[in-house]
Amino acid sequence: MGFLKTSVWAAFLLFFFYTALILSLLTAFEGQGFWEILLSPDTLFSIRLSLTAATLSAFLAIALGLPAAYALSRKNFFGKKVVDTILELPMIMSPIALGAALLIFFNTRAGEAIQSRGILFVFEFPGIVLAQFATIAGLATRLMKTAL
Repeated sequence: MGFLKTSVWAAFLLFFFYTALILSLLTAFEGQGFWEILLSPDTLFSIRLSLTAATLSAFLAIALGLPAAYALSRKNFFGKKVVDTILELPMIMSPIALGAALLIFFNTRAGEAIQSRGILFVFEFPGIVLAQFATIAGLATRLMKTAL
């Protein structure tokens, strides 16, 4: 079987896998109960919080990643390979491990000094944005570097 046929089969398998997941969610709840849960104030707050944090994180990743990607793709400078390697870390570490590393950082003297200045991160909205940013910044930079 050729590469094209294998790719098409893989795409169909993924499609059916995700379709089965969605259908199982729809059948797990009875119609009225599902909409009550979906439209509850707590669920709507969580959705709004997630969308706001993700949008802000994406804008920050693009704003910082684009100049970094330009410099990494077009310029030669001291430490370029080190910076390039460090940007790989979020892609190597799982998001859970990255979040745990951020929590550990904010329990050190440096992290506590930052939080004592009034910018709270642990279990606060800025912490959510920072965690999402830390997860996507390396990937965004890598993708923009490839495009440039």
